[in-house]
Amino acid sequence: MRRNIDELMGIIRDTYQMDPNAHALYLFCGRNTLKALYFDKGFKGLPHYRMETDFK
Repeated sequence: MRRNIDELMGIIRDTYQMDPNAHALYLFCGRNTLKALYFDKGFKGLPHYRMETDFK
């Protein structure tokens, strides 16, 4: 998943018609990555985790 914080906020706003600035946690899963988008009182956080486990 090669999307930055602004592109992920656009997905939340345009595709799901939700407010990305709401007090909520949004999770995005890729093949081997997990991104969590959190917005709270002016703070935008985007923790990014790479999963090293092979799921065969």
